[in-house]
Amino acid sequence: MKKKAVLTATLAGLFIGGLSYWFQPYNQYQVFGIHVFWIMSIGSLIAAFILTMMQNSSPIKMSLYIALALVFAILARIIYDTMFWDSTSHNLVPFEIIPAGIISLVSALIGAYVAVGIKILTHQLE
Repeated sequence: MKKKAVLTATLAGLFIGGLSYWFQPYNQYQVFGIHVFWIMSIGSLIAAFILTMMQNSSPIKMSLYIALALVFAILARIIYDTMFWDSTSHNLVPFEIIPAGIISLVSALIGAYVAVGIKILTHQLE
């Protein structure tokens, strides 16, 4: 995979994780009236779809980079909260990270493979 593809997938995951997790108080799952898991899911799907359509890279690797960057954005928020606000606030860290990673990875895989399917169909029609 090219460095540009890795960088764009990582930045997309960090942006989605930051958008879904940094603008809400701890233990609230609504951002602008939308559940954070919907933001993660739709954001990962769209990012993987667009990046797979634009670049010739592996859909699995693209999805993994997006999901891992999203998890790192959530970890950064957890570290920030525990260091500067309340050290007891995130006592169930695995139960925050694992669902977010799974939701993001599955959604990104769906988006990436839909893009691959569209690429295959458009090349067959030509």
